[in-house]
Amino acid sequence: MTHLESAPLHSPHILELLSEIEQRDNDSAHDFIGADPRGLTVLNTTGNDVGKVEDLYVDPNTRLPRYALLTLGNHPLGIHNRQVLVDFDDVTVEDDEHVRVRVSI
Repeated sequence: MTHLESAPLHSPHILELLSEIEQRDNDSAHDFIGADPRGLTVLNTTGNDVGKVEDLYVDPNTRLPRYALLTLGNHPLGIHNRQVLVDFDDVTVEDDEHVRVRVSI
């Protein structure tokens, strides 16, 4: 028996961007619990402003967030900016303007 034959089969997680679900459904309301962090400033582990929350990858059935899509870098034209995914459990809403990320980015 090969390694692939002995490995348990798991169904993949299908995730979608929350903004795309809202566009498709013509719905701006979201059903996940907590504040919507999209557009908030991202603070790193030392409290420095490193970017913003672009969007959320969510389970399309429950709309529970799994990952936050962050744009890092603050150049107004996007020069040297990059996008990263961070597990949503590592993102904490600090206030109406900021989220803090508990991992190094």
